[in-house]
Amino acid sequence: MPKMVNHEQRKKEIGQATWEIIQTRGIEEVSVRKIADQMNISSGSIRHYFPTQNELLRYCIRSAGENVHHHILSHIDLSLTRNEVIKQMVSEILPMEGSGQRDMDVWYSIITFAKKNPNLQDLSLRIFQYMRYMQKTYIDLLSQGGFLDETLDREVEVERLHALVDGLSLHWNANQGTLTKDIIRKALEVHLQSICK
Repeated sequence: MPKMVNHEQRKKEIGQATWEIIQTRGIEEVSVRKIADQMNISSGSIRHYFPTQNELLRYCIRSAGENVHHHILSHIDLSLTRNEVIKQMVSEILPMEGSGQRDMDVWYSIITFAKKNPNLQDLSLRIFQYMRYMQKTYIDLLSQGGFLDETLDREVEVERLHALVDGLSLHWNANQGTLTKDIIRKALEVHLQSICK
């Protein structure tokens, strides 16, 4: 009797293998053959789900965005005090170590790679949209918790937080050794406190 394959699970496994290759070897190393070798399956199996590299990378970005969003919602406890919630958010917004840092590095590497490849231009926009959506989630959570200063323009605050997070992330990635995690986290914490009641 042929083995039953859970197609959605197989797509997730392919996406995870792709993400791991980007993390460990760089996005330039992503190929159907290398993913197939890592998973010990045929190249045809991967092409069945993702006929092109573009489709595979789009799937990876969407899955990563969904995972981050789920992680945020499950790690922010709105029953805590305002300052405790802000500290939780700071830890989630700017991962500067472990898997969070590696994931951030993958986002940046995909953006850089996409800019060099005309047929992947939409990937940069997709990442930008996901990043903005994450910042909107934080603003919405502050509002749901009753912490946000509701006299502020919500859309403007999403843009300000997005710009600040992008800038701090760039500073951290470009200047590790000259900036401390404490300074970066404090800058973000002060900003979040400034938009609360």
